[in-house]
Amino acid sequence: ICQGELQLNQSLIPITIRRLLPNASVQSKISFFNEISLLTSLCHPNIIHAYGFCSEPSISLLIESSDISTVDLYQYLQNYKQEQPIKTILYTTTVFFATQISSALTYLESLHIYHRDLAARNCLVSIDLNIKLHDLAMCNEIYADDYVLVTVGNDIQTRRPIRWCAWETICLNRFTSKSDVFSFGVLLWEILTMAERPHSLLDDEQVLFNLRNSNHCLTIPSYADDLIDLILSCWNKCDYDRPSFYQLNHLLSQKQQQQQQFLTMKSDNYQQID
Repeated sequence: ICQGELQLNQSLIPITIRRLLPNASVQSKISFFNEISLLTSLCHPNIIHAYGFCSEPSISLLIESSDISTVDLYQYLQNYKQEQPIKTILYTTTVFFATQISSALTYLESLHIYHRDLAARNCLVSIDLNIKLHDLAMCNEIYADDYVLVTVGNDIQTRRPIRWCAWETICLNRFTSKSDVFSFGVLLWEILTMAERPHSLLDDEQVLFNLRNSNHCLTIPSYADDLIDLILSCWNKCDYDRPSFYQLNHLLSQKQQQQQQFLTMKSDNYQQID
């Protein structure tokens, strides 16, 4: 991955360039072109935009680039924790983030597209707290330890973000919108814990053992009681028992509206007192 500029409509636009390795296999090239075709067809305010691709000097995907003030959600939470005296993020901000992310995933769900790597590291946060979903974290060296080499299917080895994965993704090599829902629950847990590492007291082998035995035991902070049931529903063992992103986005949008109404009422009361 590198940064560059794209000339579009007589303007230079900053972009991120994701290159395919020159020695990539035929299958890798096919997969890359399929990804290009998919990403360039997406259009949602909370999903990073892909402009297209170029074939010279190497096959490259051209993606919307963030400005200098934009960080990923993991970095945002880490920075917030270091800079703020209160070490938990505001409930209203948590719901605002979650509503935006679930909106993007509702859109993907409607198209039967699965993200497969949903985590704070794959969400960009702008200075005005708008979220854009992407999937470039695996290419970032600082997140290398989040991806573990596992054997799936017919003895195929691949790297997976096991601490964010549903059991069926590891054991059955099955990706669905419901496996993304499971990861969404872990992402919400990341926000509530200010970017703690899931299962931080366990090594990779222990995490894999728990996944293969359907044991999932992340502790949700007690101050998040309004979101506990929602998060736990994302972690149901049976994927059919997990909510859809449409349902999650509806619930979160309701919570956001309730917060806005409460803040409006509170503001009105202050005005009356004055």
